[in-house]
Amino acid sequence: MFSSGVDQKTVQFSLVKTKNTTTDLQWVQAHSRRMHSHDVRALSSWPPYTPLPSNYKRTLFSEIVPILVSGGLDMSVVLSPAGLSESTLKKSINPLSTSVQSTFGDAYHRRLPYTSGSAIRISRNRRLVLCLRENGLSVWRILKKPQEETADNAQEYDVEPWKGGWEKVLEMDLTVVSNLIAGDISEDGRWLTVSDMYEVKLFLLHTDVCSVSLFSA
Repeated sequence: MFSSGVDQKTVQFSLVKTKNTTTDLQWVQAHSRRMHSHDVRALSSWPPYTPLPSNYKRTLFSEIVPILVSGGLDMSVVLSPAGLSESTLKKSINPLSTSVQSTFGDAYHRRLPYTSGSAIRISRNRRLVLCLRENGLSVWRILKKPQEETADNAQEYDVEPWKGGWEKVLEMDLTVVSNLIAGDISEDGRWLTVSDMYEVKLFLLHTDVCSVSLFSA
């Protein structure tokens, strides 16, 4: 169980046995962390708690620890692995990849940057991803999977499996009156548009294998 409030701390409580009997259980404060700079107003977790019997629950990956999400007056959303101490007794995966540890008391948390409502847009034909922030944008290219090695080469060399990848091809800060509230990129990757509360900006993209050039349209 987790709780938080005006002291900026998020506290984890665990139900432990106080004696050798199974009926004597007690809630104790296991860990506390200060991950926000102001009041914490909301907590949520994944996977969510369900009161249904175990045979009705969705089957989830048992080796992946839960994620605790918190937010408050500092306008930051924080993600933290929420594994219990007994999770260290078996192999568990930290889905945030912030550290090897996956317990709430030991793992590092991750703070999400501020984003607008339409923060991410995709150009499937060009494999480009547009990401917006308060007054700027970045464009990433999703790399293609290399050709499969032949059977002879695979026997001669130890080929590592393809793990995917991406590269940043464009980074730009804009002069705007307010924060960006919308943006999009065309399917063919040629046009990019962003908007704040007062103005819409349209750009023409010239893309090649290595880079992206930007022109105001």
